[in-house]
Amino acid sequence: MLPVAAMAQSSMRVAAERVFTRQAQREASCDKVDEIQKTTLSSTSHEYIRERWVFKLCGREIPFLLRLGKNESGEKVLNASRELVPEQRVNVVDDAVLAAEQIARQLQGLGYQANWSIDSLKEIDRFIEENSSNGQPKPYSPLSRSLGLTLFALGGYTGEVIRRNSDAAHWAGDDQDPHAEMNLSIGFGNGSQIWPVQRVAKRLTGGSAESIYVYALIVTEKAKGEKAATAREPRS
Repeated sequence: MLPVAAMAQSSMRVAAERVFTRQAQREASCDKVDEIQKTTLSSTSHEYIRERWVFKLCGREIPFLLRLGKNESGEKVLNASRELVPEQRVNVVDDAVLAAEQIARQLQGLGYQANWSIDSLKEIDRFIEENSSNGQPKPYSPLSRSLGLTLFALGGYTGEVIRRNSDAAHWAGDDQDPHAEMNLSIGFGNGSQIWPVQRVAKRLTGGSAESIYVYALIVTEKAKGEKAATAREPRS
C-alpha cells in the first residue's frame, strides 16, 4: 500500500498530466500526443524537486516545468503553481527568476506591493513577519504551503530586485551543486557575492533583526559607492 503522501503526489501527477496534455494540444492544434518525456532536473533538497515534462505531438515539442515541495505537515506534494515555460528555461537561475515573477503576482494578489523596487523588500519582511512565529510558518498561512518552494521564490524575488537595482550585478548558479537552490547567488562587478535564498531563510529563523530590506539597502548602496569611487580614480 502506498503511503498517503505518495498517493496524494501520484493523484496530483495524474491531474497535472491531464492539464498539461490539454494545454499542449491547444498550443500545437493537435489532438494526438506521441510521447511524454519526464526528466528530473534537480532533487537537491528534501523540500524542492524540479521536473521537466516534454509533450511531443504533431512534430512539436511542448515543455513544462513541474515543481514538487512539502506542505506544512512535511508531506511531499505537487505544488499547485504550474506554468508552461520556454524550452531553454531549465536551469536553476531561470527557475529562480520564473519563481520570482510568480511569487510577485501572488503577493500582489494578497495585498503586498511587490513592484520590484528596493522598498518592496519591506513587503517581503512584512509577509514573513505576518505569516511566521518563532522562526516557523504559522499553520495554514500562505508561507506554510510548500515552504521550500516559497522560500526559493522569495529568495528569487529578493535577488532579482537587488540585481535590477544594482549596476553590473548578475545571477550565478550551478545546476551540478547538490544544494543549487540554496547556493544561488548574485555577483557584483567587484567580485563580491550575496546569497538571496539563504538570506530569506535566515530572515524566517532569525526574525526582524535579519531584515531583508535593510540588508538589500546596504548591499546596493555599497555597490553604488564602489562604482563612484572607481569612476573617480585617475586613469594612468
